[in-house]
Amino acid sequence: MRDFLEKIDPFVVEEEFSSLYEIPAMARKTDETILFKNVLDFDMPVAINVVGSRRNIAIDIGCDVNEIPYKIQEGIDSPGKTVSKGSLTARKPDLNEIPVLKHFKEDAGRYITSGVVIAEDSDGRRNASIHRMLVKDRDRLGIRIVERHLHEIYSDAEKRGEKLPVAVVIGLDPSVLLGICTRVPGGFDELRLSSALKGQPIELNQCDTIDLEVPDAEVVLEGYLLPEEREPEGPFVDITGTYDGVRQQPVIELTGMHLKENPVYHGLLPAGSEHKLLMGMPYEPLIIKEVDKHCKAVNAILTEGGSCYLHGVVQINKTNPSDGAKAIKAAMKAHKSMKHCIVVDDDIDIYSPTDLEYAIATRVKGDEDIYIYPEVRGSTLDPRGKPDGTVCKTGVDATKKLGEEKKFTRAKVPKEDSEKITKTIKGLKKCS
Repeated sequence: MRDFLEKIDPFVVEEEFSSLYEIPAMARKTDETILFKNVLDFDMPVAINVVGSRRNIAIDIGCDVNEIPYKIQEGIDSPGKTVSKGSLTARKPDLNEIPVLKHFKEDAGRYITSGVVIAEDSDGRRNASIHRMLVKDRDRLGIRIVERHLHEIYSDAEKRGEKLPVAVVIGLDPSVLLGICTRVPGGFDELRLSSALKGQPIELNQCDTIDLEVPDAEVVLEGYLLPEEREPEGPFVDITGTYDGVRQQPVIELTGMHLKENPVYHGLLPAGSEHKLLMGMPYEPLIIKEVDKHCKAVNAILTEGGSCYLHGVVQINKTNPSDGAKAIKAAMKAHKSMKHCIVVDDDIDIYSPTDLEYAIATRVKGDEDIYIYPEVRGSTLDPRGKPDGTVCKTGVDATKKLGEEKKFTRAKVPKEDSEKITKTIKGLKKCS
């Protein structure tokens, strides 16, 4: 992570800030990467918004912003490698040494939010995934585990009455985090996708007190998920900025802790830009792939205003009057939590809210282009949904009407003038 921070030159705050409310409150004012050098009562700086923009992700994986979904798909199709490098020396765990943030007064306590949990199933297949973890004591964490790969691995160990070795890794670069957060086929090692995105093998170090290898990080916590042990976890803010309630969840008992020399803690804001992008962006290549089965897909995004989860935009090259409707259904099939979907032509900038509104304003006829899907499966994170996640979904076909394209043709600046203007604007931005 620190190599990436040096590459992007983050905004540095020298003034002392507290990990209790102050740092999160300050960081929510911007999506820019911030390094808080002086944290009250701690000797460890805090980095916020490391993955706070699509731009940061594009810089780290070496592509343009609009190419990110395709880079993810390429990594799934052609994964990279992991290589064993060395070993870690752990010491007695003490979470009180780490500036774990408390974000809001209603939170159950201080939460590790950027921690990647590494575990292996009984066949030795590795899983890496992010989970929120509540600090309960200097060597105990409550962990929220949803029913995905880690839940399966833990359940199998619990049935055998065994403790599950786990490592919590904090402080990774955007390419590694994006690979870890991507939904991959069962048995697929997320770190191999991270390697493909990073463009080089992921180096792994052997833990000290447990038999697991972990990627290079600022902080590594070693321990065990305890069988048949549950404690209250929550409330805590989820991706929509609303509260997730209290549940009985598993507990991690720590056996060791490794800190890099002069470590930097990565604090990921719940419902902040990092949370939204890491949770939503991995669905974008899935949407493109599914839509492309029915019409020509150009690109897709899950928008920040929709928490990068509930609102999607699909860009297509329309050749058939029914392409818009087909794209809506395909997108919602690929990402079942999508509540509202807009389909646009390839002349619309899907990263511009103004351009998206323009497409709706000039290309939508309400009684022909809006589709309603009542009582279908959505997301349990939607405050308007039913407890089982049932919602009403809406699709908007904001594409041009075929045969009348001339009516919708947008005026374009001649290429030679456009290049001159772009160069001048860059100069103005530098001056400001």
